[in-house]
Amino acid sequence: MFTRLPRALAAALFGLLLAAWLLTPASAHADLLAASPPANAQLSTPPAGVELIFNEALEPAFSAIQVLNSAGQLVDQRVDPQVDQTAVSQVDPAQPTRLTLALAPLPDGVYTVAWKAVSQVDGHQTSGAYPFSIGQAQASAAAPDQESGLSLAGVGSKWLLLLSLAALAGFAPFYRFVWQPGLADRSQPPVLHDPPIQPLPPPPHSGLILRLGLAGLFAALAVSLFALASQSQPGTPWSLASPDFLIQTRQGLIWLARLALALLSTALIYSPPKAWRTWAGFAAAAAQLGAISLTSHAAAGPAPLLPALLDWLHLAAMTVWFGGLLYLFSGLGSFKQLDPGLSSRRTSQVVRRFSGLGLAAVALLSLTGTYAALQRFDSLPSLWTTPYGQALLVKLGLFSALMVPAALNLLVYSPALMDGGGTAPAPVPASRFLTPVRGNFLCFLGSYTTQKPQKNLFILTTIRVELVLLAVLLVPVSLMTSLHPARVGAALRSTAQSGDLHLALSIAPGVVGLNNFSLRLDSGGAPLAEAKEVALRFTPLSGGLPASELQLAPLGGGLFSAAGSYLSQTGPWQVQAVVRRAGQFDTYASFDISVQPSSPAPAAPSPAGLRRTAAFLLLVCALSFGLAFQAIGKARQTRPSRLLPALGWLCALALLVCALQLYLSPA
Repeated sequence: MFTRLPRALAAALFGLLLAAWLLTPASAHADLLAASPPANAQLSTPPAGVELIFNEALEPAFSAIQVLNSAGQLVDQRVDPQVDQTAVSQVDPAQPTRLTLALAPLPDGVYTVAWKAVSQVDGHQTSGAYPFSIGQAQASAAAPDQESGLSLAGVGSKWLLLLSLAALAGFAPFYRFVWQPGLADRSQPPVLHDPPIQPLPPPPHSGLILRLGLAGLFAALAVSLFALASQSQPGTPWSLASPDFLIQTRQGLIWLARLALALLSTALIYSPPKAWRTWAGFAAAAAQLGAISLTSHAAAGPAPLLPALLDWLHLAAMTVWFGGLLYLFSGLGSFKQLDPGLSSRRTSQVVRRFSGLGLAAVALLSLTGTYAALQRFDSLPSLWTTPYGQALLVKLGLFSALMVPAALNLLVYSPALMDGGGTAPAPVPASRFLTPVRGNFLCFLGSYTTQKPQKNLFILTTIRVELVLLAVLLVPVSLMTSLHPARVGAALRSTAQSGDLHLALSIAPGVVGLNNFSLRLDSGGAPLAEAKEVALRFTPLSGGLPASELQLAPLGGGLFSAAGSYLSQTGPWQVQAVVRRAGQFDTYASFDISVQPSSPAPAAPSPAGLRRTAAFLLLVCALSFGLAFQAIGKARQTRPSRLLPALGWLCALALLVCALQLYLSPA
């Protein structure tokens, strides 16, 4: 039953791995929200250190800050160089979005803060730099520079991963809820000449589709491993630091879990078919989708449980729909060998049942997609002014196009097949092309196309169109995982109108402690060109504390920004914006905000806990590895394949030794 993969597939996989070697993913999701000292700051005294606030939790082992002088030399040294030659960047365990670096007293001059941050949520790396000055030296005004880019390998591997999981996750629901009950339906005359044997055999080529899904899954895992390695050390993905990344980071542990699930899926697919194995394979594919949700934008918020769960449901509905279409196309293609009557009845029964499954998937996609859009967009114009919004519009356009062939199958072709009973109707008069039939163009289209003797060919054509559109739809879906959402991080936002000025205030992350304050000024619908001074005054409305004031630096385009720890306690605050312009009266606007405490962060896992978790996952990988090779060897029944179980268990033994060594290794 199981044959070797075609050579063309092996060549395609080799090409994908080669592309992964040459193209290193570099899409960044850990965005800098606030910095102290801020960009372009002119300080009268040296700072005690550098503090950076990001929108996502950071991996402590691979996030760092460096401070360089105007000659490009590192100056981030401790007071006692005999103890430690360089200062150590630290991620705050109580607030993992906070990265700090202690500094020795610095002389006057211009300095550059360079930082690298690896997100704990999605494993992507971002880096950036900005200047500040001490004393009379001045740093040129510029916004903090942050590197962010797209990678063809990163987007392609995510596309391949989703496509592969659709092939793996779509089989069980289709076989259980569409194929078996569709062929066993006795409300119509029997669709098989002989009584069906329970359980019915799966659609033709199901084994090939599942094996292709497995091949794509392992290829996507290989590409993601290269990406993980590249985060720990730029350059070649075969970095010596990559094993450390696997056992010291959340992303590495998730990758090991995905590998174990892929090996388990291999063992289940190559084993003799049984009902429990079918659903266990579906559970393994669903767990793979859960791993994607745990590393998505949905898991980056302060309360990620509900967004991640809905994101998983969104992915599950998509894969069940897409994967079901693959098996539907394979199954309906086998009906072409039958006479028109049997072919029509069988096609209509299966299509009607799949339409019910598809409608449930579309409804779930619509509901969960709407929730995700509300969470990731802060304004309607961001739909067409941001790359993330533009990718979403392309996705919605393709999704709308998908509804056309789906509606034709449900409302036109399937009823026509059942009504026709397999006989070709009389030729349609030419006048029918010019007048509507039953007041519905779709009914007219269906009445015309059913004159073909093999009517299920039209359904196969529409399914081909659906499959192509779904494959293209996965491209913007994969792209969106590598783009910044239109709403980055939590923030307090408010607007006001004073005279001819429109003021928009943004405070990120909007909690007690260090925040970035941005004020956008528009006059007459255009950005304010120039202002002598722009400041914010902070007054707590409880506690009786005096007001404090922050001068904002111009960044161009009517945007003024600065950072500081001016919101020092929770509760209501009044923030007053003061804008002074030459030859005009000062402009004042007040904003009432409520400051919340920093979100409690989960306790950071200890290195020993990470090692124990990695050792357990390696143990599961070892057992799955042995079972997978044993199942493949038994399925092939050839002399070379008989050696596969022994080879598999030998490799499993090696993984067990690695797991034991990792578990017993000292901290």
